[in-house]
Amino acid sequence: MYESLFGKVAKKEFQSYYKKGDRGSILYLEFEKEFNGQSFLNGLLWGQESKPTKAEPDEYYSKGKILIIWSFNLKSELKLISKAKIAQLLH
Repeated sequence: MYESLFGKVAKKEFQSYYKKGDRGSILYLEFEKEFNGQSFLNGLLWGQESKPTKAEPDEYYSKGKILIIWSFNLKSELKLISKAKIAQLLH
């Protein structure tokens, strides 16, 4: 449905995590071409807020052809650990 806006997905992976009261999922997408849909994705995920909120806590990271979306609580420890690992790997 969003292929015309985001581009064609070449590869996707999904992981779910659970740790005593902290749970969530991570979606990993690799596009055929560089991902340039950040402004549309902001509105899609967060609406007018344009940032994560308690009601809409999903966050994402994109670089080149890679898009990663975290679907966890706003202050999730698992999300913070994952984001730190991703930053280390992709920077």
